[in-house]
Amino acid sequence: MTKKGLFFGFGFLFLWTFFVCYPNPLDLGKSVYRLFNSPVDEIAVAGFFEDLPEEPAEIENFIKSAVPYSHDWKTYGKPWYFPSTKEALLMGKGDCKTRFIILASVFEFLDIPYKAVFSPTHIWLEYEGKKPTKRENNEVAMIVADKERRSFSRPEIDIKHKKSSFQLAFLDPVPLDKKILFYQGLFFSLFIIYIERRVELLFCPVFFIYLTENKR
Repeated sequence: MTKKGLFFGFGFLFLWTFFVCYPNPLDLGKSVYRLFNSPVDEIAVAGFFEDLPEEPAEIENFIKSAVPYSHDWKTYGKPWYFPSTKEALLMGKGDCKTRFIILASVFEFLDIPYKAVFSPTHIWLEYEGKKPTKRENNEVAMIVADKERRSFSRPEIDIKHKKSSFQLAFLDPVPLDKKILFYQGLFFSLFIIYIERRVELLFCPVFFIYLTENKR
């Protein structure tokens, strides 16, 4: 096992894993952009929901019931994806990002003031009358943003809870075909690490003999 073999092996594994997760890398780029520039679209939700309640909290509960929770692996076939409002409405299900963008678009349409709040593992809206919960409160908030500015704070992190959230969101929902591809990538990377050393041992004596013969 050499440093060169490890470099090629783990480099291959990284690229393999990345393209299994994102066959189209632009999807990751779009998601990161939308995370910082929320694609709120009040026109997209106009007329989409009938008989909406009047109170913001009731509207949020209505959206949660109308949009079943589903992890990105199951909804979009990717470990993490931030949809546009139209994509979220088209799929009709999703995680906190999907509910967030639909609710924000509805609030924009109804002219209800709100703030976008980000924690390390969650995103939600704050509005007048919003009641804090275990996942949605000032203690876990990392970024609070409105139309004018963003404020940053250091969140309280429960490591055990974060590990559990990571497993529930990214590991448990992985489709079987993706798991097979991940294991194939691991096998190929280990093969590269193994074969690189063997190739080096094979060709070094040949190269030495070649140099010796040329010196004569």
